[in-house]
Amino acid sequence: MIKKEIDRAKAALDLQEYLGWPSIQDFIKIINGNEIRNVNINVDDIKRAIHLYGIPAPCLKGKNEKKTTTIT
Repeated sequence: MIKKEIDRAKAALDLQEYLGWPSIQDFIKIINGNEIRNVNINVDDIKRAIHLYGIPAPCLKGKNEKKTTTIT
């Protein structure tokens, strides 16, 4: 990989953090749907970021918890 690709992968992670850590699928939908203007990030940059840095912990944290209801 060249430095430019690594920089774009880091920019994808920074954008995901700025958006409040949406899931990977949601983040790809946001980029594919052109919901954000003037962003030079594409799906390949997102996949490259996952390959280089792994899935960010805030994306996983708290997503698998079972919601319980309490009866009072």
